[in-house]
Amino acid sequence: KGYHYIHTAIRDPEIRREVSEAMREGQRGLATRYGQELAGGPEQIEQILGRFENPGLADPIARVGRDPARKLAAHDRLVGAARLAGQAGIPPQHLALAAAAALCFSNPSDLGSGELLRKIEASGLGPSLRSVCGLNPRRGFGKQVHARWSELRQGWLPGNLLLSLDQLLWARSDSNMIV
Repeated sequence: KGYHYIHTAIRDPEIRREVSEAMREGQRGLATRYGQELAGGPEQIEQILGRFENPGLADPIARVGRDPARKLAAHDRLVGAARLAGQAGIPPQHLALAAAAALCFSNPSDLGSGELLRKIEASGLGPSLRSVCGLNPRRGFGKQVHARWSELRQGWLPGNLLLSLDQLLWARSDSNMIV
């Protein structure tokens, strides 16, 4: 959507809703596996969202999104949280969107995101889901991520502001058109 900082992105109602719901899915999985005390409650999610909103931190999306393969590892932030949610009987549909978005993250200055994108282009998403995330693209969470990635991929073109940080939101392609 052309945001460059977390504090501006999290104020977008669509993004805030998806982030909040993904966090809730993961939190519910944590609560089932490790107990409510460790998982926390809605107030912890609101505290985290409040930190995201802090413009004083000026936290760039390029920093937060970097090295997506690490964050997509089988037991890390996104896939690990989704597995806990799934084991608890919570469908990780918002985490599937988050994982799909991480698979699309494009930042020319991040070698990790470029390597992941090249891997997906060379071998396809299925093999990449297996090797990077430990997911089966035809079953369960892997199938959900694959479906959400396919939806996002439809709008994924070189320089597309929805998924790339390589140009400014109001860049002009000619004197009359705002991209």
